[in-house]
Amino acid sequence: MSQVILNKLLSELTCLVNNEYIQWEEKYDSCWEIKNKMWKYTSFNWYDPDTSYEEDVLEFYYAAKYHIEGNSDV
Repeated sequence: MSQVILNKLLSELTCLVNNEYIQWEEKYDSCWEIKNKMWKYTSFNWYDPDTSYEEDVLEFYYAAKYHIEGNSDV
């Protein structure tokens, strides 16, 4: 069940990252809301470059995608 929820959250995160009408600062804020939901079911480490909203969001997205899609034992 948690895998289904995580896949849904990853899909939400993917739509957010790919939405060209939302500014990166807004994506950043929404990204952490999604992260907090994910943390109820799993956790993982990722590199936070802390250089720009865009890089922070993308690093989290790639780590979440790798963890959720590549790890069936979440």
